[in-house]
Amino acid sequence: MNGRARLGREFFEQVLEQSLPSPAEATDNLLLELVVQTDRRPGRAFSVREEPRLLSVVGVVGYEDIHWLVNNLRLNALVLIESEGIQPYNVIGYVTGPGWT
Repeated sequence: MNGRARLGREFFEQVLEQSLPSPAEATDNLLLELVVQTDRRPGRAFSVREEPRLLSVVGVVGYEDIHWLVNNLRLNALVLIESEGIQPYNVIGYVTGPGWT
């Protein structure tokens, strides 16, 4: 064996049956990830960066989806953004009271 995983027909059939989360589910997934980042402490800041791991945790395809989700959380007053960088994308903020409920 050469150390590579062999992906058979069954794997690809299962992939075809899977779907991405809805925007509401992806928003929830991101909020839950931010809470984990803060060690579930309301006073601790979170950071959102363009990293492949975040795409898979949240369940979205691209970083523009992450940007949209962060903005959605902000517009719904679930997070407070302290600073935001564009290139590279980096957001630092806090989960608000409504975000914890």
